[in-house]
Amino acid sequence: MIKIAFILLSATRGDIGVGFVLGLPTGLSMKYFLQNDKALEINAAIYMSQYGTGLSGIILYEWHDAHVFRERGMEFFYGLGPTVFTYNNPETNTNIFGVGAGGVVGIEYFTLKHLSLFGEVGPFVSILPSTYFSINGGLGLRFYF
Repeated sequence: MIKIAFILLSATRGDIGVGFVLGLPTGLSMKYFLQNDKALEINAAIYMSQYGTGLSGIILYEWHDAHVFRERGMEFFYGLGPTVFTYNNPETNTNIFGVGAGGVVGIEYFTLKHLSLFGEVGPFVSILPSTYFSINGGLGLRFYF
């Protein structure tokens, strides 16, 4: 048991993080570090809004900066990317498919070498089937390997 704890505390962070995010929307989150300061974040989520209940997916290209904060293990990040979504409109009882773009600004704190807590917020713009703007955000946890 002590050996396992020592390995978890002393090992370096992996390039792939898998976890979840709670917020708007809520779902699964995966991050892959391409380099120390660049990553791809992929989120698949369920959301509920005035337009109905639906599913969404987004791929964000992110830039990370570990020098913004003095706290070791805390990184500032920002990014943008395309999103797709589908939802059931309760007023017309139809399924809608759409595309848009999203952005993100956040903080990720690597508490242990393999575990991170993060908070993020950013704009979302629906392009098709209609133009719509919102601010999304959430809090989450990822395990890196």
